[in-house]
Amino acid sequence: MKKIKLKVVIFLISITFYSVNIYCQNGKFEKTIFSYKLLGGDSLNYKLIEPNKFRLLNKKYVITKANEKLTENIYLIDSKLDVKYYKFDFYEVDSTKQFRDKIQVRKRNFVLDSLFYGEEYFNKPARMSLLNKVYKFSFLKHNYLCFFFQDITNPDSMLNTNVLLLDITNKNKCVLILSDLQASEDIRCFGDFNKDKVLDYVAWSFGDSFTSKLSMYELHKNKFVLNKMKYIIIEDGPPYYIDISQSNWWWNNNRTR
Repeated sequence: MKKIKLKVVIFLISITFYSVNIYCQNGKFEKTIFSYKLLGGDSLNYKLIEPNKFRLLNKKYVITKANEKLTENIYLIDSKLDVKYYKFDFYEVDSTKQFRDKIQVRKRNFVLDSLFYGEEYFNKPARMSLLNKVYKFSFLKHNYLCFFFQDITNPDSMLNTNVLLLDITNKNKCVLILSDLQASEDIRCFGDFNKDKVLDYVAWSFGDSFTSKLSMYELHKNKFVLNKMKYIIIEDGPPYYIDISQSNWWWNNNRTR
C-alpha cells in the first residue's frame, strides 16, 4: 500500500512540474511528456478563491443517536456566493452516519460522501478534506464553482481526488453538474479542447499495472457525457509520456492522429 501511495504522490508532482517536451522523427510526433497544455483548445479564465480568505465561523459540539460526541466546524469559503463548508473532525466516530461533511451554496446542501460514493458505500461517513483549491470560472454565459477534495478516510486510493462542479449562474439557486473521482487536482481538466463551444472535462483514471487514461466528457443539458472517440493513454512514469499510437485526440496537423 505504501508503494501505491508513493506512486500516486510522485504522479501528482510530475503532472504539475514537468514541461512539455516533444520528440519529432520524419515530421511525425513520436513521444510527448504529458501536460494539460497539450489538451489544446481554449483554456478558461479560472479564478482561485484564496485559501487565506477561508474563515472559521463556528465550532460546535453535537451528539449522535448512539451518544457519540462530535465536533462540527463551519467555514465560510466565499461570502458573496454564500458558500460554507461543514467539516467534522476526522478522528471522531459517527456510527450512525447522522452527521456528514457537506458544502452549502445558497442554502442548498451537498452531502459529500453520498455524492461521490452513494448512500451505502461506507459503514461510517467519509470525511472529506477540502483542498486549498476552490475555483470560479465562466463559459458561454454560465458561471461555475469547482471544489477539489481528498477523502482522508481512504488515503491509499488511486483515485484520491474528488471533484465537485456546480453551476451558479442563477443567483437564486445552484445546479449540480459533476461529482467525480480522479487522480488529478488540476483545474485545467475543464476547458473547450476542440473549440466547439461545449464545456469539456477530462478524467484521469488508472487501470491495471498503473496504466492511466484521460477520458473525455462533454457537457450536454447539465450532464457530462462520455465521448468514446477521444482519449489519451499515458505510459507509466515518471516522467509520464503520452502513448500517441494508442491515443486519439485533437492533435495538430503534424501529429500521427
